[in-house]
Amino acid sequence: MNNFDETYYIDFGLTQFVSIFLSLSIILISIVGFVSDKSYRSRFIWFVNFFWSSLLLLNRTRLSGLQIEWTLVEQVLINFVIFIPSTLILYLMSILPIRNINSTYQKTYLSDISRIDAAIMLKVLKIFIFVISIIFIVDLIIYGAPIFSMNLGSAILNDTRLSARTPILYTFAHSWVLIAVIAASMLVFNHGIAKRWLSTIVMLYIFHSILMFGRGTVIYMFAAILLCFFIFSKRTNINKILIVIIPILLVLILFSVAGTLRQSLGDKDSLIPFSIVEYGLFNNNTPEFFSWLYGYAVINFDNLILCIRDFQVRDEIGFKTLLNFAPSFIGELLNMEYSSRSVDGIQTLPYVGRFNLPTAYGSIGYDYGWIGVFTYSLFIFSVLPIIFFKNFTNLGPSAKIFLVYLVLSFLFITITNMILTSRILGFISGIVLFNVIFQVFKQNKKNLYQIGKEKIS
Repeated sequence: MNNFDETYYIDFGLTQFVSIFLSLSIILISIVGFVSDKSYRSRFIWFVNFFWSSLLLLNRTRLSGLQIEWTLVEQVLINFVIFIPSTLILYLMSILPIRNINSTYQKTYLSDISRIDAAIMLKVLKIFIFVISIIFIVDLIIYGAPIFSMNLGSAILNDTRLSARTPILYTFAHSWVLIAVIAASMLVFNHGIAKRWLSTIVMLYIFHSILMFGRGTVIYMFAAILLCFFIFSKRTNINKILIVIIPILLVLILFSVAGTLRQSLGDKDSLIPFSIVEYGLFNNNTPEFFSWLYGYAVINFDNLILCIRDFQVRDEIGFKTLLNFAPSFIGELLNMEYSSRSVDGIQTLPYVGRFNLPTAYGSIGYDYGWIGVFTYSLFIFSVLPIIFFKNFTNLGPSAKIFLVYLVLSFLFITITNMILTSRILGFISGIVLFNVIFQVFKQNKKNLYQIGKEKIS
């Protein structure tokens, strides 16, 4: 549903100064709050506010000619989507009684993993990699690899790339990859083991993504590795930042190259190579990788505005949030032939040009408008006390993996919703499976230890 439509691109004759002023104000407040407050839960909230408002500020520079103007009300509300709910929760956390919990940041809260747990995690990791490999191999044998359709035109390529795969298991396998990557990263950065297995799952998934002509999920994988590096590595924060600068730039450049190749190779009849700079109406001097990054991380705010405007025009509740959990399954129920075109009515939201990511609030804004967006924002930040009032030294490996996923979902809040999606169902199933196998191995280890102790005595 490409909404490059003049009805959405009305020139309101309004300055975007209000949005710029509010973004700058929230950025300043967030910096002061982060520096002055030593509580790790408060710092996390201030960081999310800083992140959201910084990208909002960048959005209003309107570097792309495809971007839209916002009304005065829209400028105010979109700036407060994160700020009001998060600071409200922050205030409630400050006045609620907390028993025996030291909220000051301590590195050992997350990074401590016992050597016994690490050894068991490594065994579980190997099983996960084996199961994931089997699922992907069987799926490719049955349904084929979309990369072999890249010369048949963009329509056929997209239909092949987005067509139904192995039911349930294929979707779950992608989430299990993320679990395996997080588990391996925890072991690598905390104990210096499992480097070979982390490299194995990374190379396996990159190779599979090339065959599937996809790139989005690879970004999640690399983001999870970087996040684990910041959490579990024993290096200083300055060293961590210096180390990740080059890898981040390389990933962004590869992301832009992959995007350009996918767009260009898909159009076999086109004599003009695809250029994101030209398509997005960017300045000719804008680097390709920055244009891709801007298009998929910054223009999303415009997509959110379009979703909310669509709700206001319809003046009725939609069901995109529910349907996005499993579009292929819904398609089967409605007796629809699953393809990238036939599920447009089920899954796709209003968006600008080809930049089709609507932030974490897109489907909710489409279904319920601003009230739904603020309600959901309040809900996700109300989960933070549950997470951060827990002493992390008492968390098991499975709980720490799930915590990393939740933190990751906040880092991608301006891009996509990692909570209200079928991805979370796969992730939860994987966490349950990981924990079951982990507990079985741990119990066996205890039993062997007990038997050995009895023999000695």
